[in-house]
Amino acid sequence: MTTSGSSDMDHPEEKVQTVVGSESVEDSSLAKGNEETAGNGNWSFASEEHLQMHWPYMAIPLLVNEPQDRDYAAALEAVVDDAAAPMSKEEIEKIKADPNASMVDNVLPDGRYLQDNWVELQNEMVEASIAIRTTEGTSIGNSLPGRRFERTIAMGNRDALIKLQEVEVEGRLIIAPQNPNQFPGEFIISPDGMQSYLAVDNALYAIHSDDKQLRRLSSDTYNGKTYEQLNELALKQSPHSGLVWNAGVIWNRDYTKLIYHSNKHNPNDTTGMALFAYDIKSGAEELITYTPGADYMINGWTAAGSMICTKVMHGSHLTTVVVTMDGEEFEVKLEGDAKQLYDARDGVIAYATHEGKGVTFHIAKLSESGHMQKITSITLEGGYRQQGSEGFSQGLKYFSILYAPDDKSFKREVKVVDLDTNEIIDIHTFPENVHSSANIISVSWLRNDALLIILSEDDASGAKQLSSWIYRLSKD
Repeated sequence: MTTSGSSDMDHPEEKVQTVVGSESVEDSSLAKGNEETAGNGNWSFASEEHLQMHWPYMAIPLLVNEPQDRDYAAALEAVVDDAAAPMSKEEIEKIKADPNASMVDNVLPDGRYLQDNWVELQNEMVEASIAIRTTEGTSIGNSLPGRRFERTIAMGNRDALIKLQEVEVEGRLIIAPQNPNQFPGEFIISPDGMQSYLAVDNALYAIHSDDKQLRRLSSDTYNGKTYEQLNELALKQSPHSGLVWNAGVIWNRDYTKLIYHSNKHNPNDTTGMALFAYDIKSGAEELITYTPGADYMINGWTAAGSMICTKVMHGSHLTTVVVTMDGEEFEVKLEGDAKQLYDARDGVIAYATHEGKGVTFHIAKLSESGHMQKITSITLEGGYRQQGSEGFSQGLKYFSILYAPDDKSFKREVKVVDLDTNEIIDIHTFPENVHSSANIISVSWLRNDALLIILSEDDASGAKQLSSWIYRLSKD
């Protein structure tokens, strides 16, 4: 195994590139109107981009724009080979009429040819449009210029290219992926942004913002065996599974340890994963808990820092458990037909039960030993479409649900419960300058009383266009 302290990955090939232009999201709101939308002052336009929040626990949360179909289409137009004569309409119709013929992948439907390396060029152009923005309250800032660089790193039995960038946020240099949604591994940033971590198939690395060097944290052996040796044992048991060295990496509640699951302790168990913890300060790794045939999905944390998990036995049987950092486990008895949690934050949980054609959300405080104390219940007609980023607000004042009026409808609405008053706030009407085809795609908390909502609209050609909006629950 090669560690980053002595490898070529300590000296990356670098290039400086400004990710996008200097126009701020607030300035770009002129495209939709700079008003807070007539008839509904809670809404305000944020961006024509599809903005996603990453690492929301950071002191300054970061937003990254997700490329849309129009971005790929624009890049495709830019890689047309103008030197090549296009196919004639007759040639195109002849190919369409022949059941044994098909268009080659470098020819557009109108017959124009693309450059030989069009896939690589298109991906480079789309990736160059991805940028990081900061947030403060409900204000979304300018795109941050990024100094981009690359690393080649060993991942299991192959080498992978890691594309990173260095951005400055309030005087601090932060290392982040160039494209977080297309990244060959898991990327974690410390709350202050000064330290980043990379988890790949066979290792856990730290990336220091001062010198941008990768340093291996995890040992290259476990119980005297290398990743390759343990992976070979795992593949003998299940050719399609293999070894999991460290996956599902998240911070513990006080941001002193990285928690992940792995079967390196027992590669013969390809359905069971143990929970491990890596102590950032001491560098010690410890196995927290293991049940043969069980995997643990961490949903959140109790007030004292124990893990609230969905425990999956043999890939199908689901229970909810509290697991302390010492490995003690307590089962949580959910009501009705509930199989798993909808959300968990700071010792408060939410889950859903189904009754007829409706759904009831139960919200309760959870003790360290798994006992629940009911806070409230909300019964709704229809169903819900969980995306993973809604649920409890940061201060536990609100609880949001991405709601579907009925199972047959693609229409999505948002219902927000004020946990102090039990008032339900319905978000089912859109600003007047939004097309009637609009639908809610996703919801996330921008701050304790403001939601970042992604809307989808059909353009003149029928293509889906996504935009980002802010919905304020209060006028303060």
